[in-house]
Amino acid sequence: MAHIGPLNTRLRIMKLVVSQDATYGTQTETWVPLCECWANRLDVMPSRDESLLGGALEVSSTKIRFRFRWRDAVESGMRVILLGGIERTMEIIGGPSEISGRKAFMEILCEDVTSDG
Repeated sequence: MAHIGPLNTRLRIMKLVVSQDATYGTQTETWVPLCECWANRLDVMPSRDESLLGGALEVSSTKIRFRFRWRDAVESGMRVILLGGIERTMEIIGGPSEISGRKAFMEILCEDVTSDG
């Protein structure tokens, strides 16, 4: 079995559910929990972080990779909430990709976007 490192970061994976409001007929988007799991966190090197200037608003983008036990329902575009301490919400922008070749572990790339201004 492949070794992916210590599973020491708790994640909640969220999926987007789109429904139609019964009264007004408008679409309603809600993020609902898919699962919680322990993961190995791999910070992307700081030299790859980006800082974008858009008018007077500065946006910084931080990317983190997570490795965890295989889950069939995880897809790009879902969200991840880092649990414990201050919760951070991130979007899955890459993956999932299979690590071991036997659907034992997977890796996702997430992006955390914060605005200062």
